Amino acid sequence: MTRIAIDLDSRLGTLDSRVFSHFVEHMGRGVYGGLCDEAGRLVPRVVQLVEALEPVLIRYPGGCFAAEYHWWEGVGDQRVDGLDTFWSRVGLGALESNAFGTDEFLEFCERVGGVPYLTVNMGTGTPAEAAEWVRYTGGRVGTWSLGNEVFGPWETGHQGPVEYARRAEVFADSMLAAEPGLDLVGVGADARNYLNWNEAVLDRIGRKLKWLSLHFYAPGPEAGCLEDTRDGYMTVTAAAYTLGRSLDEMIGLIRAKDLPIRLALDEWAVWSCDDELRGTAESGESAPIRDALFAASVFHRIIERASWVTMACYAQLVNVLGLIQTEEGGVFATPVYHVFKMYRDAAGKEAVRVEVDGSPTFEAPELGRMPRTFEVPFVEAVGLAGDGGGVTLYAINRHPSSEIEVVIEGWDGISQIETLAGDGPFARNSFAEPDRVQPVTSAVTLPRVQLPPHSITRLDLTRS
Repeated sequence: MTRIAIDLDSRLGTLDSRVFSHFVEHMGRGVYGGLCDEAGRLVPRVVQLVEALEPVLIRYPGGCFAAEYHWWEGVGDQRVDGLDTFWSRVGLGALESNAFGTDEFLEFCERVGGVPYLTVNMGTGTPAEAAEWVRYTGGRVGTWSLGNEVFGPWETGHQGPVEYARRAEVFADSMLAAEPGLDLVGVGADARNYLNWNEAVLDRIGRKLKWLSLHFYAPGPEAGCLEDTRDGYMTVTAAAYTLGRSLDEMIGLIRAKDLPIRLALDEWAVWSCDDELRGTAESGESAPIRDALFAASVFHRIIERASWVTMACYAQLVNVLGLIQTEEGGVFATPVYHVFKMYRDAAGKEAVRVEVDGSPTFEAPELGRMPRTFEVPFVEAVGLAGDGGGVTLYAINRHPSSEIEVVIEGWDGISQIETLAGDGPFARNSFAEPDRVQPVTSAVTLPRVQLPPHSITRLDLTRS
């Protein structure tokens, strides 16, 4: 029997609303043909779906695109058209028209209730250019990233950790001179692959930063196209445990250096296939329930570290692995979109310790960037304290075909329950079936709860 125990006296920190943030990049059909039309006009149905997510920060314009982006080419009446970009050179984007630029992005954020978060160009740009962008936005943007993935040899402007930290300090000083009090994000890296990167960055500019970033894609582009197989399902649904270990390494380093900064997971998603990056209208596919289980598990790793991980941006918002998929005349929301809606009102609540005992386990194979992982529990759960001694409990059953019964210790009565599962581990929404995977609400009599296979469940527990 699998048992879930909730310790209301063990508090893990308040969940920051900024972990429900998003990312828009000029890549594939993420902007043109997705968020807006070719003239830069927003698509009303997409705007409505984004509004319903209650977005917090929205990161823009990249990503790798940002390392060659000159903001001044996308403002005013004389836009610079027909530019080759990082993504167009690898077949994942058209030439850039700059019809959608800074002003259009800020208007979009205002329309959907989001807060703009901009990434400066540290590839082909200069500190003076970054400072001028800060001045141009006129106090409307408070959060800025000092480049993107500069540790990677694929990135325009790639540098080593010492060189990046030195140059980032110059950018930071120029930007803070233009507008004191900005919240700055330094480029962090996974210590499994970039051993000394984070320490060099923190030693040089740690006290000028609000956040150190981490990007996480499962299983990563090295895996090729992610097909609907049992091994792929197991690896992806277990991948957030690898993320947890990476976060813990970074938290340990920040603790050791006694720095007042936190972690920003400002790019994360399942990286499935280049065809899907171009947009689902071409590939005919979108994120299945497998990816929704991954997303829920990422939120669990964040909730368990609520006092340390205070920003996270899903990559991306529209098309290009996004929560919302579009084609001419059609729009639908993926199962991952519904995960965001299920977890969104956890923001501002205190995370509490939850122990799961007796869950059956499995072994997740190595795939792409994901290592072989042993003894992964099929069932995991997290909790957040509510009013009057109540708890919002989120539980996952990763088993691809079997229901698992759990006992929630110390709770009885009737609870409202919301479940996202679909009719199979690779069930997905599409233009033909936009509502195939949807949350279902019901009531359950505690303490026993049946968790369907490949499911995410939310329970609102109250004291009678």
